[in-house]
Amino acid sequence: MSHDLGNGDLQMSTSTLSLRLGAAWYPEHWHADDIKRDIDLMQELGINSVRVGEFAWSKFEPVQGQFNTQWLEESMDLAHAAGIGVVLCTPTAAAPAWLFAKYPDLGFVRPDGYRYGHGGRQAADYAHPDFRAHCQSITTVIAKALGKHPSVIAWQTDNELCGHQKLNVSEHAVAGWHEWLKQRYVNIDKLNAAWGTQVWSQAYNSFDQVPPPYPLANWAHNHSLHTEYRRYMLDNVLSFQRQQVQIIREHSDAPITHNSEDSVDEWDLTRDLDFASQDLYTRERPLGNILYRHDCFRSLLPGKGFWVMETESAGCLDDDLYPEGKLANFAMASYCSGATGLSYWPWRQNISGSEIVGHSFMVYATGDKATAWDGVAKVSALRKQLEPILSTFEPAPASIAFVRSERNGNAYYMDRIAGLEANFDFRGKLEAHHTTLQAIGTWRDVVFDQADLSDYRVIVSPYLPYTSADFLRQMQAHLQNGGIWIAGPYTGYLTEYHTNPTNALLGEFERIFGFQTRHWVKINTLPVTLADGTQATSSMHAHSFEPSNEDEVLGSYNGAGLAGQAWGLCRKVGKGTLYILGSELDDVAREQLYKTVMAREGINGYIMPEGIQRIPQVSGDGKHAWALVNNLTTDQTIQLPTTGCDLLTGQPVEQTLNMPANSNAFVVFDQPVLG
Repeated sequence: MSHDLGNGDLQMSTSTLSLRLGAAWYPEHWHADDIKRDIDLMQELGINSVRVGEFAWSKFEPVQGQFNTQWLEESMDLAHAAGIGVVLCTPTAAAPAWLFAKYPDLGFVRPDGYRYGHGGRQAADYAHPDFRAHCQSITTVIAKALGKHPSVIAWQTDNELCGHQKLNVSEHAVAGWHEWLKQRYVNIDKLNAAWGTQVWSQAYNSFDQVPPPYPLANWAHNHSLHTEYRRYMLDNVLSFQRQQVQIIREHSDAPITHNSEDSVDEWDLTRDLDFASQDLYTRERPLGNILYRHDCFRSLLPGKGFWVMETESAGCLDDDLYPEGKLANFAMASYCSGATGLSYWPWRQNISGSEIVGHSFMVYATGDKATAWDGVAKVSALRKQLEPILSTFEPAPASIAFVRSERNGNAYYMDRIAGLEANFDFRGKLEAHHTTLQAIGTWRDVVFDQADLSDYRVIVSPYLPYTSADFLRQMQAHLQNGGIWIAGPYTGYLTEYHTNPTNALLGEFERIFGFQTRHWVKINTLPVTLADGTQATSSMHAHSFEPSNEDEVLGSYNGAGLAGQAWGLCRKVGKGTLYILGSELDDVAREQLYKTVMAREGINGYIMPEGIQRIPQVSGDGKHAWALVNNLTTDQTIQLPTTGCDLLTGQPVEQTLNMPANSNAFVVFDQPVLG
């Protein structure tokens, strides 16, 4: 059976790329006549996929042990007859009322002791053995009945895992915590040594004495406990998903994904999946974050494509409805960034429930066309234009890997945030560096620290306090072979267990690469003068360094305390170059620093006007192109490196391209263009 997801690895029957345009569809809410009208309207609009079933447990199993899948099979028959593929979901995100009635302790428990009940999503405890057993049962029934239906192009596990249930201290979770600790540490003495539990008489005699992160009279537990509990929570939800994946694979050969909303470690989440998917509502995010998310998902499972499984189909911008072309802008950026599917939430306006307002849709509850219709129609037309183009072109390989690490994110989520600052925004701080790389015009991937980094020339890794042995080995090889590593700020200052290293202030990172950190102090702000004379303001922690004769000083601290001490170093390692940054800089200075480093290392950048997205493309026969998106409501003029042809209009272009408001272009160049 062929499951045409629009990707060479997953599509087996055709050489022409089939891009998916879809919507979340809830036939369980509607009568037969409504369902038939939906199918007719989808065909008219050009919708070629639907996602179904993620909240329909009580429809599938209205009473324990009494299953009904026929209602959905009939709707899937209609979709298949209309040429509409189905993404089939496990319905475990919304457990039915009878299950909560049967197990009064089914709800997960907040650290303050409140236990959730029926009525919302993700209220049931991922660690509860009876909940898991019922999840396995309903997944098995659906997979057996519908897994080989000809409409099924993919599966989705659950829905937005950890979106609502992030921290759980139920009885079952705590029992699992103790077992997890036993597996990880084997004996309690090893845990005590790793965590340094001699502080505040925290030493334990057995694993069952180790509490979850209940509220305390003071501000926080041992930071090792907090970090490890979050790792345990991740492993718990991964095993929950893995049980469903294993069942699906027994009964269906369709590829499996999950719609992540960035609430869980997406590297680990996707290891059991066939392709990655994200929910990305653009009205809630600045453009820089959208680019960050696309850069990340393109790289999670290379060569597999990714989906935007949920986004909005309409909205307001600057006190008016979305401008004409805005939806097509996002679709262009998504498809050209490597997405092979784009799906709106929902197809039809909800008739009841807690989401009857606040979301957009293509069809009203009445069955009439909504304001989103025309915008999605433009996306449908664009999809058809892009299919032959993106059968030939794909995102160009990036020379820069921007490293993210949710393992390290755990270290920043602590109460008082390890002494940095209250309410520390780890992702915001991290993404500010990615935004800087965007601003200076570089093309980059966002790559997790567990990934293979060997194909990149430049590694940029801010906010990486724990550097694993595997990551450091990769960096040694990278530098020895002539690569560039911009390390920091805040690299290496914590161990795996969220403790301070004792072999050097920056731990194994410092020991292996042979530099010397002189001081580490908590600051509010300190003035810094960079080597080119740029005046900067540093903040948060300040690491200062003792340069060797071979080191180049990247900048120096001013002010009485650290006056004259090195803010950053540049040193040769093998054939490569290591840049070590000592603290966070203000946005303007950070941009100047990155621009200087990229220029000296020969990394090309093409600076676009703010609001313009540039997505470099390459074809199998070596042609270069740029996908260009004007997200602005004003016309823009873009300077191109050479002449070419815009494949969306079929017109030749000179080195100056005029882009109307909210327009797109796909310019194939007459000559190769690097970067």
